[in-house]
Amino acid sequence: MLDILKSKEFIYRFSVVGLLLPGLFLSDPWKLIFILLSGIVSGLYYGCYNDIIWRPNSEEKLSNLPHYRAHQLWIHIFCGLLGSLALYYLITIIDANNLGQTLEKYGFNIFIISFVSLMGYVGLLPRLLWFTSYGLGQFGKPPGK
Repeated sequence: MLDILKSKEFIYRFSVVGLLLPGLFLSDPWKLIFILLSGIVSGLYYGCYNDIIWRPNSEEKLSNLPHYRAHQLWIHIFCGLLGSLALYYLITIIDANNLGQTLEKYGFNIFIISFVSLMGYVGLLPRLLWFTSYGLGQFGKPPGK
């Protein structure tokens, strides 16, 4: 149990939650700062350890290339920030006293914002954007296909 509490995975995830919770309850300038910091920490974690999560037997040549690592880190931090901004916007538009009217006013947009926020925080937004770009044919087919 102590090994789990000392692991980098637990520390990163605990720090994301530790930064997110004050962001939910503080007033406005601090709310945005804490939520953005939690998105950055989430992006740092998934940017640094994406290969371990998606490719447990990753190829050494990919993980050692500096441009590959820099791109991976950059895109995850960006998507973590995007997820945290979506969460901040979602928190500001939801009226907890009248949820029905909020849903009527914003409709499907609330679902999209919630989905972007969730995907940004759990590190899946970069993968979703990559698969969507190839799936919709916006940027052409991947090499070799």
